[in-house]
Amino acid sequence: MLARCIMQAQQVQYPYPQQRFAVHLEGEDSYMSYMDVHPANETGKVVILFHGKNFNGYYFKDLIPLLVQKGYRVIVPDLPGWGRSGKPNLHYSFHMLAPLINRCWIR
Repeated sequence: MLARCIMQAQQVQYPYPQQRFAVHLEGEDSYMSYMDVHPANETGKVVILFHGKNFNGYYFKDLIPLLVQKGYRVIVPDLPGWGRSGKPNLHYSFHMLAPLINRCWIR
């Protein structure tokens, strides 16, 4: 049942292209996916939308275009273990995942 739910979640069509980068966490190689959506007229303002546990970046599909329309660059990560990111077998905590966020927008 769990495998079926994960497979269905992976088939959800995200509204914007995703990028990914490699991560090494607790001895496990994996990857982190994220959407990086730029407005037509860059203002230099950036919003990062964080999901909680048991959610993913797709959750913000209706909010992203509103922010982009206002001139914000919107970054929406799928933290490892959720959404389109890898699912390594590790002890998940926001403390462990927090350093990965900088890698989404400092590129």
